[in-house]
Amino acid sequence: MQKSLFVLVIAFGLLGCTGGDADPSSQSTGNEADSNTSPPTVVINGETKATFGIVTDLVAGDIACYADFETDTGEFFGEMADFGICDQTDLIGTRVELSYDTANVLAAECQGDMDCGKSDTVVVISWMKPA
Repeated sequence: MQKSLFVLVIAFGLLGCTGGDADPSSQSTGNEADSNTSPPTVVINGETKATFGIVTDLVAGDIACYADFETDTGEFFGEMADFGICDQTDLIGTRVELSYDTANVLAAECQGDMDCGKSDTVVVISWMKPA
């Protein structure tokens, strides 16, 4: 139990090393012309991410919170998120707006070894709020 808590604490600390916040309200989506047919998205770090979804599940993992969503058209998608997002269980079943950021997490090649010294930069949900 102590090792698991240690891993979560270290991973949370790694997630705290973030870059610029990707606020969907302040960025071009690149698909304004067909916004009636496509869900709103934002591009961060070369990845296209949905900016709205219905929260279906939140699970704290080893390196991040894993958040699952359903789009307005019934498609499902999952994203990594800041650990604090997992505390927002009251939003399960709610349509939310999503904002993204980049974070450094323990590298996948480390296979859980906290002494590995390597990290990966990934895109994570930095905040979500009811839409």
